[in-house]
Amino acid sequence: MSELYERIRFRGQPVAHPNAMVTSGNARFTVLTPRLIRLEWSETGVFEDRCTYAFPTRYSDSPPAFTACEDNGALVIDTGALTLRYAPFIESVKGFTAGNLSIAFSLSGEPVVWMPGMANPQNLRGTRRTLDECEGDAALDEGLLSRAGWTLFDDSASADGGVIFDDDGWVGPRPDFALQDWYFFGYGHDYKAALTEYLRFGGDIPLIPRYILGGWWSRYWAYSEQDLRDLVAEFE
Repeated sequence: MSELYERIRFRGQPVAHPNAMVTSGNARFTVLTPRLIRLEWSETGVFEDRCTYAFPTRYSDSPPAFTACEDNGALVIDTGALTLRYAPFIESVKGFTAGNLSIAFSLSGEPVVWMPGMANPQNLRGTRRTLDECEGDAALDEGLLSRAGWTLFDDSASADGGVIFDDDGWVGPRPDFALQDWYFFGYGHDYKAALTEYLRFGGDIPLIPRYILGGWWSRYWAYSEQDLRDLVAEFE
């Protein structure tokens, strides 16, 4: 069992480089790349450093250069591509809102300012976890690419991304206090860079030669002998 476990357990380097992280009150920001920032808010001030399904790794030997300073009580992080502004002094608000957090960047020479709660109708969509109980058209979940130039991935408690893996690489429980765990992608229309840089943290995608899968076919009804004969003939 131990040999099998070593082969299948989840691996990653989830703790980010200390020079990539900035803490402000109950919020922590991790600059993964100049165009990718992790945004965390924790009710208790305790932050999540374990692997998730979507981000098993957050460590980089060479974290990107950025500046962090205070401006009228607000934290300002400038990566060169993104400018994040967080105003934690709004005491009555718990968590990130449009009133205390914004990220500015340039898209095709025009300024864009993102704030929590903004809709992203130009998202190019990704995949769908399952087609169970679907009949007819099925909407796809949001993906990492958008014609709007930005995407927000919520890793707080999503069905797949929200899964936590303990230090031994096995599934663990999420904390029982309120938290937000977001990732802001501000890659503009540089879609290839967005996917390439995400792979540094999400891990390589294993691919196998298509021919080893053979022929796959599925229909939800019983076949007659003639159905099978016709089907094989069509494959030929």
